[in-house]
Amino acid sequence: MTCLIATGIASHPEIESGHFLSHWLCSWTLAWVSMLPFVFVAAPLIQRAVWRLTGSG
Repeated sequence: MTCLIATGIASHPEIESGHFLSHWLCSWTLAWVSMLPFVFVAAPLIQRAVWRLTGSG
């Protein structure tokens, strides 16, 4: 959802040129592809940190 909103705001100047949808879609895809590896690495680390802090698990 964050990528959707951020790329939509970044693509806003393209409305006047008529290329908003293609620019937004390309930007959104690039954002997902670039962030996905970080999410896969960070999620388990954050989960372990929460378990240690809360004593669960």
